[in-house]
Amino acid sequence: MIYQVLNITTGSVAVFAGKSGLGGYQLTAGSDTAVLTIYDNTAGSGTVIGKASAVAGTSFKNDMSVIAGTGIYAVLSGTGASALIYWR
Repeated sequence: MIYQVLNITTGSVAVFAGKSGLGGYQLTAGSDTAVLTIYDNTAGSGTVIGKASAVAGTSFKNDMSVIAGTGIYAVLSGTGASALIYWR
């Protein structure tokens, strides 16, 4: 399956508006703990379809297949954190 990939840094971002599929994510922490929350929505609230945390200097990857009926919205926190979101 072919996925789109979006690289985000600390903050909130609308990944896609509309019905789509979340194929997974990779979270990389910077100098402190990073937290990534992914919502089935077009804003940072609603149904959580993915959530992870990683301590400073580590990363976490989750391959999955989840249908998002409304959209995919990601919220990332942590100094120097980054995340790759895989969606279609």
